[in-house]
Amino acid sequence: MENIYANISAETVKVLHDPNIETQDVTSSGMAGRQQFDNRVASDFEEEQTKLLTETDQLMGEIVNLQNKLVFMEHHFKMGWHHFGSSFYLFSTVEKTWEQSKQDCVGSGADLVIIEGREEQNFINGFNGMFWIGLSDRETEGSWKWVDGTPLTIEYWKSGEPNSYGGEEDCAERSLIYSNTNQSWNDVACGQLKLGICEKVAYP
Repeated sequence: MENIYANISAETVKVLHDPNIETQDVTSSGMAGRQQFDNRVASDFEEEQTKLLTETDQLMGEIVNLQNKLVFMEHHFKMGWHHFGSSFYLFSTVEKTWEQSKQDCVGSGADLVIIEGREEQNFINGFNGMFWIGLSDRETEGSWKWVDGTPLTIEYWKSGEPNSYGGEEDCAERSLIYSNTNQSWNDVACGQLKLGICEKVAYP
């Protein structure tokens, strides 16, 4: 018996089963290592599974967002809106005062157009007609502001404009007659009847 125990390592654990079942020898260090490995594999699996589920949710959200944008755009195209950059534009077909045109735009979830650069200016100039734009100095003479309250920084006035002829020209139009696409704005009386250009964000 002593010879038998002499051949067994101090870490060896004798696991005795039913007499009819084979006896198994397992070291305690081996069991602990195996358990740690299994735990690590399970943890890595759960982490990867969580990551994949998160990515799947994000992709599904992007798909739904794109579908909503498509529906939104199709609706506006059917209603006569034009798309440029990050905005939709509606060119009215009924002449109204500056304030009336503004209110029509607001009623459509938009406002009179705010021209923020040369590309947008060129886009606007691609349509024929005299159109109200969202620019005025109604609050303070000579202090031109857009409908959102921001001051005018980029200007495309016709030569000699704005001149506030007669002291009552407080609203801006995109003029019908101009020789330079970068000089097409004119100041006129706000009560005149003209077409209007509405603008709204394309992807709210």
